[in-house]
Amino acid sequence: MTGHAQDTDPLAGTWVVISTTNGGKDDSQLKEHTAKFAAGKLTFKSKDGKVQAATYTLGAKKNPPTIDLVPADGPHKGKTLKAIYSLSTNELKLCVGKEGEDRPTTFSSKAGEQTVLITLKRDEAGKQPNSLAPVRALDHGDFLSPRGGLSAQFISSTRERSAS
Repeated sequence: MTGHAQDTDPLAGTWVVISTTNGGKDDSQLKEHTAKFAAGKLTFKSKDGKVQAATYTLGAKKNPPTIDLVPADGPHKGKTLKAIYSLSTNELKLCVGKEGEDRPTTFSSKAGEQTVLITLKRDEAGKQPNSLAPVRALDHGDFLSPRGGLSAQFISSTRERSAS
């Protein structure tokens, strides 16, 4: 599967970095950055608003699933970074290898390794609602009086709406 068939892209959406390990060491430099996956394009945004872009291609049927990232700018511009990913409902792990190196085979970044392990959580704030909130059903008592005419409540609410 490529990153271009987006209705079935399992990574689609916005994610927030919660931890990064680089060569076996915790690296808080990327913490709270956001990553937005959409239509084969990745937009990575820092806390100070700096944006970096890349394209990506998924190998979702491989074990573990693979992702190839090609940055559009920065020191790795135009180079393929081979990675693997693990996805659960609200957590995404990416293990990215060094440019020109073999793809990582495990989700780890140990001392002396040229891998970066990034853990992200789905950004619920940026998530679009799946449906409208439930609406209370109206019954005839909401707009009809007991005598069959329009209720005072209905008439006053209509006047309020037309006055604004």
